[in-house]
Amino acid sequence: MKTRIAVVVSCVVAIIGANVAPAGPSAAELLRHGHDMIFGCLGEILPGKDPTSVAGGLSMLKDLGVPSASARALVALCRKPRERKAPELLLEALDGASDAASEGQVVVASIVEGLLARQRVAVEGERREQVLSRLGPARAAFVEAVLADGEPSQLEKFERAAALAPDDPEKRLCYADALLRAERPAEAALASPPPGSAGRVVAALRAIALAKRGAFQQAKDMVASIPMPRRGGPPVYACKIQPNDARCAVTRTAAQAKAYDAAIDVAGPFCGPSVAEAYENLGRTFDAYVAMRRDDPPADPLAAAKLAAALGRPDVARDHLSWPLERCRSAKKGERPANEKERVECEQILALVATLPEAEPPSTIDPELRRRLAEKPLAASYQEVPAPKGERRTGPNVDIPGACGRVLFTALEGERGLAALACRDLDPKGEVSMGGVVLYLSDERGKSWDGPFRTGFALGFPYYVRRDTAAPVFAGDVIQLPVDVREIDPDSITFPPVDLRAKRTARDRLVRIPLSLLRADQDGDGLADLVEERLATDPTKADTDGDGTPDGLDDAPLAKPANDPRVRFVAAVLREEKPRPLVHEPGGSMFPTPAPEERVDRATRFVQASFPLGELPGRTIALDGAAWQLYRKKLGPVFPTKITVVTSPDGKRAVVDLDERWRAAVYLVEEKADGTMAVEQLTVWVT
Repeated sequence: MKTRIAVVVSCVVAIIGANVAPAGPSAAELLRHGHDMIFGCLGEILPGKDPTSVAGGLSMLKDLGVPSASARALVALCRKPRERKAPELLLEALDGASDAASEGQVVVASIVEGLLARQRVAVEGERREQVLSRLGPARAAFVEAVLADGEPSQLEKFERAAALAPDDPEKRLCYADALLRAERPAEAALASPPPGSAGRVVAALRAIALAKRGAFQQAKDMVASIPMPRRGGPPVYACKIQPNDARCAVTRTAAQAKAYDAAIDVAGPFCGPSVAEAYENLGRTFDAYVAMRRDDPPADPLAAAKLAAALGRPDVARDHLSWPLERCRSAKKGERPANEKERVECEQILALVATLPEAEPPSTIDPELRRRLAEKPLAASYQEVPAPKGERRTGPNVDIPGACGRVLFTALEGERGLAALACRDLDPKGEVSMGGVVLYLSDERGKSWDGPFRTGFALGFPYYVRRDTAAPVFAGDVIQLPVDVREIDPDSITFPPVDLRAKRTARDRLVRIPLSLLRADQDGDGLADLVEERLATDPTKADTDGDGTPDGLDDAPLAKPANDPRVRFVAAVLREEKPRPLVHEPGGSMFPTPAPEERVDRATRFVQASFPLGELPGRTIALDGAAWQLYRKKLGPVFPTKITVVTSPDGKRAVVDLDERWRAAVYLVEEKADGTMAVEQLTVWVT
């Protein structure tokens, strides 16, 4: 408990800002921020019914001088601020500290003021008047000012609250903020902030005030002087001043004043929409688009879509509007309410979409590829039978040099050995599965291993390999792999896949896999038929794309080399490191398992792209969206990396999107004069 109180106190008072001298917390400052301590501590430790937590909260209030009756009322209120008894509890808290001059009464009044001003508790009508009348004129005026958000009289109410409490930092600074929002001079209100003022807030408001009168360089310098917050920064003021927003407020002011170069200079790599507006007005459309893409998704998807369309990419514009369109359509159908602002935005979105060229029809898939993807998967020929009863046994630990993944099952029977592993290199399933099940075989009782041999199914689609078995593993030329059926329902897949459901379950089964099918390589190109199935190549042709390189050696076995300039930008991005996903299972632990590393000797990328990708390092299987739909229909859910490239008009720069469903990243790539590529990550997210 003491640790938590110390952290909150440090957040309240350990802030040093422009023109504000550092000072230790005085008793008055501690009391002034008592409500922040309540919500920094009580709001965290009282979500449940743990009596120890309740006792700790009561003890903290007691240490601050709050009488027992008031403390009980505040604790009850902090636990359930939205219940009907809230007004009575507020009055009870104020009544419990009857001595208006006592230290405890100051704390209680500060907490109640914070509850109302931050709108943690809603009190209306007569009850509100009763509560405000007991808070005192300055606190009551401040609460009324905050609650008058957007009303013409709000500025005057803040002015009155500041006049009634000139030494209260929150009231004074909120008044200065209200002046700036009303386009009124605020320097006088900020000239000598009261002791205890948050320095970051003072500096932020001064920067905005300087920008309002056109002193953009001074405003930029003031923004640069705002110190980084320590231990989370100061409490958020009831008027919602956010010091971190000062840079973008100054940028926005400069852009509105048509000082576009100043706006770009102040913003740096931040404040996307305002910087985009500045670049666009300077005729630098690609730079404007880059600025918008520093947020993912873009803060203003409509503006991003307009810029993409202006750069000749209506398909990308549609992508930016896919989620807003879905939201607009659900509101139009009456599935959820929409306010007036959203209705106007939806009209603008629909108007832009109407001007975009129709989305291209599904690609004309190569007839041979279409035929291959329409065939039944090879694993469909396996037999699934109940396992026999009997004594279960597990195999020994084995060492397989260069193994492609995690060992799931082992067995030694005579001279023959088998190991089943999970490998991700041919099963792009993101966070949903550890990967495909592969087998290693030994004829020397585990002294040497041959493999990996693909089975054609992945963990969760539909099997999970058991660690033990009561059946013989080798039945002649057939492997009997022990499994449980927990087939993931594709309709339950989200990212992160925290609520996966199984559409079919069965315990203790055997999958009978013919050794002849594992080893089959009809065309002799070095790729087994089960591998070619995953790669969508032709198992009857050694060179599927006819470029003279056998499929087993071809980095792009589905496409002949193409001289597309976008490939250079993609190749530069793919050299960047990528994080590993966490893999979930249906009904599994809430703490998922890190996915195993992919093989480095023959990594395979599965890519969705609308342009040829044939010159990337490592093997690449690139299909367009229509072909991937057929692939999924045959082999189940897969999540290839969707790659989108938007190039600058001069062809020297590009914005490259990589969307892996569990992770997405946006990069800016620039070709330098010496031919090298500079890569900057604009944004990234991981589920």
